[in-house]
Amino acid sequence: MSNIEYAELLKSYANHFVPRDWNYTRDTKIKHIRFEDDFDGYFSRRNRVKRALKAIVTRGGCSFFSRYDKSENWLKKLRYDILGRIGMAKTYLKTDNHTADGVLDGGGIITFWEEDGEYLQMVQPQVGEMFADWLIAEPENAHAQIILAELERIQVSYSDRIKAGEAS
Repeated sequence: MSNIEYAELLKSYANHFVPRDWNYTRDTKIKHIRFEDDFDGYFSRRNRVKRALKAIVTRGGCSFFSRYDKSENWLKKLRYDILGRIGMAKTYLKTDNHTADGVLDGGGIITFWEEDGEYLQMVQPQVGEMFADWLIAEPENAHAQIILAELERIQVSYSDRIKAGEAS
């Protein structure tokens, strides 16, 4: 592909969107996102239960008694120890909800980091379209050359991943 073709590709990606504004919001209404490996290996239910039981039965290498003043009575120390073990067991049994920090385009784009959502809100389709127009109008500009080379690198890398069977 030529430099102009990369700029035209960018423009085609940018202007095929119907809504012009991707407004970022932290109000996702998403309760949980489950990843493929959420319940495999270290995070399998069996391994989480084993870690929880270990936290209850053993001290897991940390002594809860050492945290408290020696003058405290043994009943209070025992209570803290039991509460600490139960707390650790609860932590080990939990699964991560993987909730998103926010969404754009009415939930069409989910961002796990607020900064990503704010960035995408600034560099949304109409900005990409204007940017592509500039690249097409001034392909000989020194900055345009650098940007076009980066667009080429990104597109070639993406094409290679698609050929290899990875659409990520």
